[in-house]
Amino acid sequence: MIDAIRRIHLGSRYLPPAYSEADIDSFIETIKNSANNGSALLTRRERQILQLVAEGTSNGEIGSRLSIITRTVEVHRSNLMRKLSLRNSADLIRYALEKVPIADETGRKI
Repeated sequence: MIDAIRRIHLGSRYLPPAYSEADIDSFIETIKNSANNGSALLTRRERQILQLVAEGTSNGEIGSRLSIITRTVEVHRSNLMRKLSLRNSADLIRYALEKVPIADETGRKI
């Protein structure tokens, strides 16, 4: 335990001996790839809202459909923009249109 504390204090990383440096590097690479993908970091609710944004649904309509207040929708949209490194609503809409498959009334993707 003392060795672990010393390593961390010196700015190094520590995992139990059962883990190799290759395991750590692989894990870090996986996290970086997930961050670049963006959508892997989203919650189920954020994905729902992103889908509705892609469909052109307003915040008020999203709130009604999901039985949440408009302010909550706005918070989710803000979180989406932060997680996806987007600057504004136009970027969010563009991302949604590019990345989210849109379904018709029957649920078939178009």
